[in-house]
Amino acid sequence: MNFILNKIFHKYKVGDKLIFPIGDMFWAKTKAIYQIFNVRLKFPEELGQTNETIMHAIERLWLYLVKLNGYYYKTTFKYY
Repeated sequence: MNFILNKIFHKYKVGDKLIFPIGDMFWAKTKAIYQIFNVRLKFPEELGQTNETIMHAIERLWLYLVKLNGYYYKTTFKYY
C-alpha cells in the first residue's frame, strides 16, 4: 500500500492498523479515488497468493485514498 500511495502522495506511510472494506463493497465519488486509475502498476500472475501482492494492496487502500483526497467514509454493518 505504501508503494502505491507514495506514487500518488509522496512521503505517505500507512500505520500498523489497517482499515479497509472487507469484500470491497463500496460506493465512492470518482474525485475521491481517481488517482488509482492513473498509476501505472505492473501486475504479476495470480498464483494463489494469500497476501503481499499488488492486488491485495489495492484492495486495502481505498479508504486511505478517500481520506487523502479530503473526503470521508462511513461504515455500515448488517448483522444476520
